[in-house]
This record gives sequence, structure tokens and C-alpha cells, in this order.
Amino acid sequence: MREEHALEDPGGAQNPFQGQVFYGDTDFWGSEPDARERIQRRFGILYQSGALWSSMTLAENIALPLEQYTELSPRQIREVVSLKLALVGLAGFEDFYPSEISGGMKKRAGLARAMAMDPDILFLTSRRRGWTL
Repeated sequence: MREEHALEDPGGAQNPFQGQVFYGDTDFWGSEPDARERIQRRFGILYQSGALWSSMTLAENIALPLEQYTELSPRQIREVVSLKLALVGLAGFEDFYPSEISGGMKKRAGLARAMAMDPDILFLTSRRRGWTL
């Protein structure tokens, strides 16, 4: 697989034209669909604009994958959400909507969501454009 293709499609939505993609010892595209889905849950993807749901608060955006893919209690999810927001400098912004924060804050909230499931691999699709590190 060309490196460019891997970076264009970090989540594995498209089959490569040639070659193989391995996650550890597992051939991603040679695996059954349920195995690929389990592998994809180990990825975090930060899209250039943050890709937040505008009708959900920051806390709800970050909680979404935790609610869908874990057995965590609502209290535990709130704790994880608060921790991830704090890690990106957004402690106390849980109840804000994306329209109420700046573009840089949206990117950081998107990063918090990408990190919500403690992924093994974190893909950044924006090549650090607009990031102040």
C-alpha cells in the first residue's frame, strides 16, 4: 500500500489497490469484517475541522463512542470525558456547543474525542495545519 493512500484513508474505508495492511500480525483486509471493526476501534482519527456534531455539547460528542462501544457507566463516561477535555486544555467546557467555541478549541475538542477510547494509533488528517504545539 502506498503511504499516501494510507494517509488519505486512515480509517480503512477503502481497499488498497495492491499490497497489504497489517495491524500487528493481522492482515487488516484479509480479516473478516467483524475483526476489521475491532481493529478500527483501536484507531483514533482527528479530522481537520474536528468533525464535531453541532447539535451536541462537547461532553456529548466525546461521550458518544464510549456509550456505543464500552460497558462504562454514565459516571465513568463523565469522568473520562472530563479527563480528555482537561488533557487538551478544555476543562470546564463540557456543556459548550461547537458553535460557542473558537476554531482552535474545536480542533482540541476533536482531539479529545479521538483520544476518548485510548486508541493505539491516532491519525491526524490535517498535517498539523493550524496547530500551535
